[in-house]
Formats: sequence, structure tokens, C-alpha cells
Amino acid sequence: MVYSIESNGFSAKFDSYGARLISLKDREGLEYIWQRDARYWSDCAPILFPVIARTRDGKITANGKEYRMPKHGLLRNAEFEVAEQKPEAITFMSAANEETKEAYPWNYVFYVTFSLCDNQLTTAFRVENKDENQMYFCLGAHPAFNVPLTNEEAFEDWRLVFEKEEVLYSNHTNEDESTSAKKDLILAAGNNLPLRRTLFDNDAMIFEEIGSKKVELIGKSGKGVSFAYEDFPNLAIWTKGEPSDAPYVCLEPWFGMGFRDDEGYAIEEKYGVLKLEPQKDFTVSFMVTML
Repeated sequence: MVYSIESNGFSAKFDSYGARLISLKDREGLEYIWQRDARYWSDCAPILFPVIARTRDGKITANGKEYRMPKHGLLRNAEFEVAEQKPEAITFMSAANEETKEAYPWNYVFYVTFSLCDNQLTTAFRVENKDENQMYFCLGAHPAFNVPLTNEEAFEDWRLVFEKEEVLYSNHTNEDESTSAKKDLILAAGNNLPLRRTLFDNDAMIFEEIGSKKVELIGKSGKGVSFAYEDFPNLAIWTKGEPSDAPYVCLEPWFGMGFRDDEGYAIEEKYGVLKLEPQKDFTVSFMVTML
């Protein structure tokens, strides 16, 4: 089911299936979110939990037992309940059940709250460990933004502007596996990275422990988004490389990442995995500002 929130002429829509952000519009009705086209990508903003991307051979082990794990985890195909709704905010909830325990053994409750204040949308995740044992999980977001926003611009008219001067190396990726040692130099100096398709020929750019906690995805017109991810250590940026003309770019804040060449199946040993004690909760958020 689709739900909407509004704030002073700005609007956002969400699908309870996956608690996806499916629309984000300014006062003029300009759409910022990728509108899903299976020719390129049939999704637009999955929530990544309790893993990111693929696990090794599509499985994990937990406490020595093996489980099959879907790509990006359990929530992208989960039907969420609405826990609370206000004109400018909505909270969705999904809890562990017998089906989720076939892939992930812990009892959890997952909340995502979307709050709109004028042109700024805040997304907050809250994970509650309802289990008797310490819980291990990775966590991330995957929103896709229209690039370009209008027919007057091309993909190459857009750029990424980081809040700090950076020397950026990306984890080298190959079909969702990241190398622990090999890195690709993406930005040698400065904070301005013009978009080009070849940046994505090896899949996503993945920046570990990035210094900047805000980045602008912006076109030559000045339109775009400012993306703030203060709480997250890693940032991935993805679209399809050559020869695709996929008209979107994903900005993805992560705890953890897809499987690395130096790790096995144990979720307890995954890079960047979060550990949550019994009956405790973990909260994290990021913000999108329409420019």
C-alpha cells in the first residue's frame, strides 16, 4: 500500500512493501526519486538488513549453523506495518517471524521513520534486539535519484561534490565481492568528482571510512540533492557502467558491505558488522535535501 506525507508543498510517497521511498517531489512537482524501470533496475530504494549486497555463495553461518541469505537481506521483500503516521512523518515496522528465522536466527523488530520538513527528508532506522543472545547485523540504505532531473541535461553534466577535500580510493569490486587489498583511485585531490559511466564499470564505488559526511549530487543547473550521512562509516555510489544509459545514481550509506575476499561465511566476522546486546536498540539516520 502507498502512503504519503507532505510539508509546505513538498511531498514524499512510500510503499509498505519494503518500506520503500518511491517518490520525493519539490513544490513544482519535480520528481527526485528513480521511478523504477526494469530495463535498467526494477527497484528504487531497498533497505539493506541484516546484510548488504550478496553474501559468499548466498549464505551465512550464525552460531555455527548455515542459513541461506537473499541479496541485501530480508527487508526489501517484506510487507511492513504502519506503526505511526502524521501529516509530515510516517513510521513502518517489521518484526522477525518463522520465515525470517529460516535465513537469520535472531528475534528483532525493525522500524524506519521518514520525516519531511520542507525540502529535507530524514530517514531513521531503529533496530531492537528482542533475542536472548547478542545480535549481529549489517545495515544500509540504497535510494536512487534521477540523474539527470530534466531533459535539458545529460548524465555527464552532473557531479559529486564532497564536503571535504578528499583522496578517494574505492574497494575494487567484482560481482559484489570486494577485495580487501586492491583499491581503485577515484579522486586524486579536491572535492569535485564529475560523473562518467566508466566510474561504474566495476559496479559500485565503495568508500570505506570516508572523511566527508555530506555529499551533493548536483547538475549544471544547480538542481540535485544534498545527502548527509553523519552516522555511517561507509558510502557506496552506484549506477550502471558502460554501455548503459541508466538515468539514476544511488547514494548508499552503509555499516558493513558485501562479502570480501578475506572473509568467510560467519556473520559474526563480517567486515563492519554491528553487535547489539539483548534487549538493546540501535538507531541511525541520514538526510536528503532537495536542491
